[in-house]
Amino acid sequence: MKKLLAILLAGLMVFSIVACGNKDKQDGNDDEQYREVTVVVDSWTDDNGNTFYFENVDSETVVVSGFSTTNDKAHDVTIPAYLKVPGNEREKEPDKYLRIVGVGKLAFKTTSSIKTLHFPTEAAYLEHDAKFDISKHTFTIADYAFRDCVALETLSIPAYVTEIGKGAFINCSLLKTITFEEGSKLTEIQDSAFWDCAALESVTIPASVKAIGVGAFFECKALTSVVINEGTLIIGKEAFHNCTALASVTLPASLGIYKDSEFIAAKYPEYSKDPSNLEKRPAPIGEAAFGRCNALYEEGWTYAGVLPVEPTPEEGVDKDSDEYKNSEAYKTYEDALAAYNAVMSYTGSLGLKSAN
Repeated sequence: MKKLLAILLAGLMVFSIVACGNKDKQDGNDDEQYREVTVVVDSWTDDNGNTFYFENVDSETVVVSGFSTTNDKAHDVTIPAYLKVPGNEREKEPDKYLRIVGVGKLAFKTTSSIKTLHFPTEAAYLEHDAKFDISKHTFTIADYAFRDCVALETLSIPAYVTEIGKGAFINCSLLKTITFEEGSKLTEIQDSAFWDCAALESVTIPASVKAIGVGAFFECKALTSVVINEGTLIIGKEAFHNCTALASVTLPASLGIYKDSEFIAAKYPEYSKDPSNLEKRPAPIGEAAFGRCNALYEEGWTYAGVLPVEPTPEEGVDKDSDEYKNSEAYKTYEDALAAYNAVMSYTGSLGLKSAN
């Protein structure tokens, strides 16, 4: 334990000096999530010649901060569940296992030998922590973490991943398959996350995702099918722009319904200050979100929502009364109708067909 503390303290001193000396650069470049709390802890090399470098988040957890490999062929890479910090036998201090809870900014950038990426399994976490509860586990993928991983072909995102940062997989030109594990906790696919993943053929967005960021799938030219499940509220500007092969898009009725006030308040503070002012409400589908998706004009458009039915007022209540218009049932109907009209207006302006 003393050895671990010594390593952490020494690293912290070095980090603090560097942080102070480069504050101007830091303000512009460092990942906010880990700024001024991370220190280099150690590295570990697996049997395939893959070396992972780590930074500590706290005394119990670390993130992968860097990667190198002696294997120059495209191969499978598995992110470990723990970093082992050897104990001190003489002082009878046991080994310590620091749990891995994320991938840091630019950690795997321009790595040309990862073919399939594997995240830690529940069994791997349980190996050194019998009380580990995967339902409470969270894992973040920071900005540009896997940018330009040009050999990456297959990606499966575990349910415990809560964040995919900006440009996380940008320019992964051979990435053909992305799957999201059932029960996903992911709430947002941030701007440019899968920008120019030119080999990607289809994607199904999990219901947990409330927002798809600006240019998230920009210029994924092999993309033919997109399914966005109920739950998504916002599709950002140019999210699927120039996906020229895109012929099938399923949109949810949840688009434009702002029931998740906490999410909207955090992401769109101007609207949250005055929710009654619809002019401040962000568009459910951003400008040119499906711009230059030429195949949509030829193949048609699929919209998952249905025209909502106006509720029947309770007995003795007039349909024109304030009591009826202020009822929860009517307000829900208004929200649903606004979402439906917003999406239909968008598809109609492009001359696209609807499934309804």
